[in-house]
Amino acid sequence: MVVDTNTTVRETSYAPSPSTKATHYCYELECCVRLESNSSSNRCGALQSKQSTVVLGRNYHRQIVLNITLNKGRKANNVSYLLQDCRIFGRNIKQGMGSIEIKNKAMVVYLTNCAPDRLNIFLKSLDAKLTLMRETALKNLQNPSRTPMSSRSELLNGLPNVFNVLSPLSVTEIRELQKMRGQKQAQTPSKASAAARRPLQTLNGSNNALTPTSRSRKRPLSAVSSTDSAVGLSDEQKRVVHIILKEKQSIFFTGSAGTGKSLVLKKIIGSLPASTTFVTAATGVAACQIGGTTLHSFVGIGTGTASLANCVRVVEDKKGLVAQWKLCTHLVIDEISMVGAEYFTKMEAVARKIRGNDRPFGGIQLIITGDFLQLPPVVERGEEPKFCFQTPTWTRCVRRTVVLQKVHRQNDSRFIEILNQIRVGKCDDEATLDIQSTSKNYFDPDKGIVATKLCTHTKDADSVNRRNLELLDGRTRHFIAHDDTAIPDALNKSVPRDVTLKIGAQVMLTKNLDLSKGMSNGSRGIVSSFSKDGYPVVKFLDSRAPQAGVEVKPYPFSIRIAGGDGMAIRRQVPLMLAWAISIHKSQGLTLDAVEVCLDRVFADGQAYVALSRARSLSSLCVLGFESRNVTANEAVVQYYEDLTRDADEDNSENGDDSDICIKRPRALFSRLNANTV
Repeated sequence: MVVDTNTTVRETSYAPSPSTKATHYCYELECCVRLESNSSSNRCGALQSKQSTVVLGRNYHRQIVLNITLNKGRKANNVSYLLQDCRIFGRNIKQGMGSIEIKNKAMVVYLTNCAPDRLNIFLKSLDAKLTLMRETALKNLQNPSRTPMSSRSELLNGLPNVFNVLSPLSVTEIRELQKMRGQKQAQTPSKASAAARRPLQTLNGSNNALTPTSRSRKRPLSAVSSTDSAVGLSDEQKRVVHIILKEKQSIFFTGSAGTGKSLVLKKIIGSLPASTTFVTAATGVAACQIGGTTLHSFVGIGTGTASLANCVRVVEDKKGLVAQWKLCTHLVIDEISMVGAEYFTKMEAVARKIRGNDRPFGGIQLIITGDFLQLPPVVERGEEPKFCFQTPTWTRCVRRTVVLQKVHRQNDSRFIEILNQIRVGKCDDEATLDIQSTSKNYFDPDKGIVATKLCTHTKDADSVNRRNLELLDGRTRHFIAHDDTAIPDALNKSVPRDVTLKIGAQVMLTKNLDLSKGMSNGSRGIVSSFSKDGYPVVKFLDSRAPQAGVEVKPYPFSIRIAGGDGMAIRRQVPLMLAWAISIHKSQGLTLDAVEVCLDRVFADGQAYVALSRARSLSSLCVLGFESRNVTANEAVVQYYEDLTRDADEDNSENGDDSDICIKRPRALFSRLNANTV
């Protein structure tokens, strides 16, 4: 469901743009380009353009050519380079940065402010084409009966200069690449395994502390780990991406737990220019998961309780924050439900003041997501929370609202019905009995794994984990994180400096490692042993995971440094003890076996967040459940009811029975404005 807060438009059809589809090749980029000589004899200045187009193609000799259009004002300069002898570097792809070293020209082409996903595919597509070209040249030398490329070039001399964009990899080419790479791996197995090992440093007399060796400044593309397997988007999810990338509208996309908000957000972040897109979240845990920073760190006004004039003054006194605000073109905000109305209003006013732009949010495109029916803003005891949508600022800034309706996490239709009730603060007698019956569910401790307890308070979860770890026999292993720089509090809180484990410890992954093998964020397992390099070997519950166990090595967790260009990176084993976890930390996770007691619920939506972590009623054990444990904020329930009702009325008027609509909810916002803060 799509709501347009400004104009009434009848949508007759929708065809997803190429950017919303799964892309397997990319030969064109729009980004910032810097051309720089790396020759000691050539010290001429670098050439740079913030708005450039980079295209891969072939000339009439069938040679691979890099064509660059440098836009400066109204002028555009074109330069081209043959890529016969070059190296590709992609160490900082996630930050939208890569480079191509052209050896015969003694120069480097630096690509920055790229959309990370497109840059990743662009560099890998180029690497594949170059590999095939070199293999073909080698075969020509080894087989004299073939027509050499030099003869072909001579025959084509005198023809008009042409440039054709590279064609996608054919099935034959893909098979050839797989064959070549398989042979290469078979020839050098020891080198690959040696490269994966890192020495460990002694901690308190033991050799189990994690200290990775220093990394090289540049890393060729072949060393870059592959990304997670591409997961297709549904039509409603594609619609969100289309509105952002093609229509360039500020948007709020929401939906119940399990509708794929995180998946869509990941796609969006990877499709926007990295240097001018600032990714934030209301909590440190959420910020770390999406590689961003906390919203409070980005905004720079503390808690936002000071006057607007003082808030603006605080930001103006910090040059880094001012530069950040002025550089920003896209602002992503996750977990919006936990951002208060007053803070949102002041943040928008600060944006206009600092940027010197009176347009909503100073002209920044907003990408906002979350579910107001989940965890609310933190308020003082006895205070009623005020949400962003209750402000005139929200009405003015958020141009589109999309409600994702298809639930992907749960496949138990009865459980989905119950969750839909609980989400809006209801729980009828039948639903209550169904939930109470789960108290009899018994989870066979297969591989020693028991159901994870969800606790209303963090200290309760920590106590359960500490007590269970102490009950295990054997030596305690400490894994100490390796930090590249000073670590912000948000990263410190979400990724511990010290991960303490024993054989038999129940753990949970905190990062996606291999989706095809069921090893995703939230996957649970047991530490079965420690490898010869000292890393934990985990047997995961998912049947797709290797039954012998998986060696879990350090993984880089990154968060953007507020007021700066760089990223703070902490390398730590992506594991946490999982006998228990707080409901707040479980938000966004999917758990295969959940035990929860809701008698100490203290916030609206907390019961819903806890119960919706499970996949089905059979994977859930709820102790001492009463329908009074289920609550939802009345203003939020009314907001979602108004969204749905007004959209349905608009569809009926237009004769449109589709799930995707665009409308102007006049009644909705007139009701909201009557209760604004």
